[in-house]
Order: sequence, then C-alpha cells, then structure tokens
Amino acid sequence: MGKKSFYILPVLFIGVASFFYFNYLDYYKIGDTDRFECSVGETFTIKLHENGSTGIVNCWLNESEFKIVQKLDESYEPGIRSILKCDGCGGIVTYRFKAIAVGYDTIKIAHCPVGPEGKDCEDYTTVNTQSDNEFVIEVKK
Repeated sequence: MGKKSFYILPVLFIGVASFFYFNYLDYYKIGDTDRFECSVGETFTIKLHENGSTGIVNCWLNESEFKIVQKLDESYEPGIRSILKCDGCGGIVTYRFKAIAVGYDTIKIAHCPVGPEGKDCEDYTTVNTQSDNEFVIEVKK
C-alpha cells in the first residue's frame, strides 16, 4: 500500500460512516425532547423511528390545536436494518415543518396503535394519550 491509500482509506471510511449515521441513525428516540427556535417562514425537520408493519405509528397529538407551524410533508426511508434485509424492522419518518406565526408551543408526538384497533391518528389527543416525544417550538419575527 502506498501513501495515498494510507490517507484515502480513513477518509473513505469516515465518509461512509457519516452517510449511514446521518441517513439512518440520526433520529429522535422514544423519550427524546428538543427545542427549535426559528423565524416566520423558516423550515425545520424532525426525524423519528417508525415501524408501521407492527401497527404502531407516530401521531401528532395536538396537531389540530397548533397555530404557529404547519406540517409541510412527511417521508419514510427504510432503516439500516431493512436495507440489510431485515423485513419489518421499520425506518425513519422525516417530518418537515414551516413556521407560520409568532408564538411558543410544544409539538407532542406519541407512538400509537392504529392497525388492529381500527383507529387513526386523529383518534389520539393529549387528553387520552401520553406523549412519547415533545418538541418545544418558539417562532420569532
């Protein structure tokens, strides 16, 4: 091995490790909380693990009451174990939000059974369900 290989291999390893971390391991786990400060018009993302094949999905408990941000979209990416051929291992759901009004509030998300129960996320609220993740949002001008 030459000197170039000595330098290229660690850089390549760090690059691959960083790719997998940011794409498949960089998400909030159950019980995690965070705080977001943004201005009106700015966007931010929240990534959570979800395994819909078990009938458990992430539900935004207080979405109907929320006035300072709106959910723009959500996308699902299979997790690293799914890529390695583990069927039913779940993946990462990325929610993208946009700040639309000045204010202060908390996004409350719970992992809720929707499959066998015949329920939708709309059936779960802060009154009947305890949140698993809470994200404090402060929107400034």
